[in-house]
Amino acid sequence: MLSEEEWTALYGVASPHVKPVLLVAYHLGQRLGEIVNLTRDRVDLHRGFITLRGVDTKTKNPRRIPMTPGVREALADLAKVRSLKTNRVFLYKGEPVKQITRTFRTAKKAAGIKDCWVFRSAFLPNRQPKTSLERCCDRLEIKPTRRRVIEERMIREFRQAYHQFALHVPNRRSILEWLSIMQHHGAPTRLLDFTYSAYVAAYLAVEQAERDCVVWAIDGPWALQRSQELLRSAGKNTKRMLKPFMDEDEQAAQSLLMVRPYVPAAWPVNPFRLNERLRVQQGAFLVQSDISKSFRENLMALSGGRKSEYLIRIVIPPKMRFDVKEPVDNGHFEGRFVSRPGWIRAVPRDISFTL
Repeated sequence: MLSEEEWTALYGVASPHVKPVLLVAYHLGQRLGEIVNLTRDRVDLHRGFITLRGVDTKTKNPRRIPMTPGVREALADLAKVRSLKTNRVFLYKGEPVKQITRTFRTAKKAAGIKDCWVFRSAFLPNRQPKTSLERCCDRLEIKPTRRRVIEERMIREFRQAYHQFALHVPNRRSILEWLSIMQHHGAPTRLLDFTYSAYVAAYLAVEQAERDCVVWAIDGPWALQRSQELLRSAGKNTKRMLKPFMDEDEQAAQSLLMVRPYVPAAWPVNPFRLNERLRVQQGAFLVQSDISKSFRENLMALSGGRKSEYLIRIVIPPKMRFDVKEPVDNGHFEGRFVSRPGWIRAVPRDISFTL
């Protein structure tokens, strides 16, 4: 989620070949795959539409997307330079653009943009956030003191079988990657899904809600800093926690989560290797440090059990459901980023904030 000032800064420092890609994503809300694979026959500059066939979209549903004036002008400029090798719209040195991950991260850093708040939807307003492992253990009436044994057994059995179904098998001590794969395949884990996009969380909240629905918002850097302080005070080695997560840091995560002492905490983290769902939904996990306690107890340990401005429950009342969904639907939202819906700016006066 970018403010107008952040978008202006990001666009200003982005590489020339990335700027039109960002412009289309920001104004039209298309997936990255749809943008970089766009061909010239799909662009109607005369009428001002981009037409996607079913084979062009992840959902297999065709769409006709009206262009904004800025996008139309940018695509008209790109049409002046063509390659004989391909009919793709977005090119770099005569070759199709395939990924912009590295250049995008560089531009974000240069623009001073940091991932801050993370969000989670809940279409039942009074339902406390729980990990799938916690819900499973509650349902089967497994005592908190036994949950670590159950988790270790599930991880071991999953590892034993996973090599039969996958080409890449993570290192045995890459605990976050193993947990993320288990989560992806529906196994109970100590991970709780969040997203860096308020738009994704809001859409998922109102999609199924008939009454009040909720978006949980947590200040990610604050949660990471507080978790690091709590773990360090318990004698844990936390030197790598505040640095960008790398492949070799999986072993450090293993000792933080799976080795005594077990400290209540919760912080945003992703494995070094991201799956498609995390990329598309701009996802992140909050990892529960001490699974003998509830996720809520781990989260509240960050603020010492007190209410905090860094932990917010955003309640969306029924009267706003139409206001929230209309710009999202008009923006062709299908579980991905949508830029600048008007309801976001109405949040402070129309939505109640409580912990």
